[in-house]
Amino acid sequence: MKHYSNRFLKFREKRRLELIRAASKVLNKNGIHRLKVKDVADQMGIGRGTLYEYIKTKHDILFMVMEDALMRSIQELKEQTRQVSDPLLRLKKALHVHLNLIRQNPKILWALYQESTPLSKTQFKKIFHFLDEYNGIFKEILDEGKRDGTFDFEDSYLLAHSLPTMLNTWVIKQNFLDYQFVLEDYERKLTGVILKGVLNLDDGNRERNLERLQSVFGKVHTKKKAVVQHS
Repeated sequence: MKHYSNRFLKFREKRRLELIRAASKVLNKNGIHRLKVKDVADQMGIGRGTLYEYIKTKHDILFMVMEDALMRSIQELKEQTRQVSDPLLRLKKALHVHLNLIRQNPKILWALYQESTPLSKTQFKKIFHFLDEYNGIFKEILDEGKRDGTFDFEDSYLLAHSLPTMLNTWVIKQNFLDYQFVLEDYERKLTGVILKGVLNLDDGNRERNLERLQSVFGKVHTKKKAVVQHS
């Protein structure tokens, strides 16, 4: 009986992953409000009735896709930033990883910003729990940098939740408002603004942190450093 139960659970998990992959393709092609159970079932190669064995409404499909995307994003951001010890470089890495993640899932990001996204209160609560965990990775990096004198700010929680929102602007404008951005250029400019904005420039940390910032961006900040030295 236990062996049968394990096989059944593995089969359901396999179906769940197939559903998420199929729904992601349909969602990226048709958008949220044209998401249909039949289209997902067709993409999976099964009947609509069979698909309803795993869901109650099409809203459950959207929730499963969003939940999966966020769980994968949390894991990716943790793994990528864990490899970097320096808080300044770690924050830069986190910004880079986040931009790549939202570029891969623009429709999921857009769903989070739409008031009419058809999720239940319970589902929304779970989604925002994952978002809080995701943004908590940024908070951890910021707190670490403040402790060692790299960063200077007042509220790490507020800042950690604001940084991803700033970065999300690129995908929203690029994909849905017809703004033409080059991602690499946008990343370079906004990363520079963010890192300079949180840098601790108190007298005891100024020289060390400006040198570290210069090492991150090369000659871009050489002139700025010279001005500071003669002030």
